[in-house]
Amino acid sequence: MKRFTSQFTNPFTQSLMVNVTDENLHNFVKGWDMLEGLVVSIFRNKTATAADVQTYAQVRTELQTLLAQWQSTLYPHWQGKKIGGQAAQLDPFVALIAPIHAGEFVGNLRLMQTLPAAREALNSLIIKIAKS
Repeated sequence: MKRFTSQFTNPFTQSLMVNVTDENLHNFVKGWDMLEGLVVSIFRNKTATAADVQTYAQVRTELQTLLAQWQSTLYPHWQGKKIGGQAAQLDPFVALIAPIHAGEFVGNLRLMQTLPAAREALNSLIIKIAKS
């Protein structure tokens, strides 16, 4: 089983963030990267370890607070994004921090399919902010 380690999980996002000075956005992106990496690790390993459970609880709490600041700004960026081949009807960020326990990602294809919509929306927001 490959152990999850925290880092920027998306090199494109990392390159976009070079031009962003907003510390709150940096914190949100770091938290989101951690969540995304954790979700992928749990899904691939088909289990949530005790460390995964603890990490998810911490990241989820942080992201709930940070998302409150970014949710309305992210809204237009996830509109029209695809989740499982269908246009997103619900906020993908909320959907991915909704599970109470990390074990809810085990075998959850729907949440895995939600990750790209959130990442695309996040990158779109970063591009917009970097151009400002």
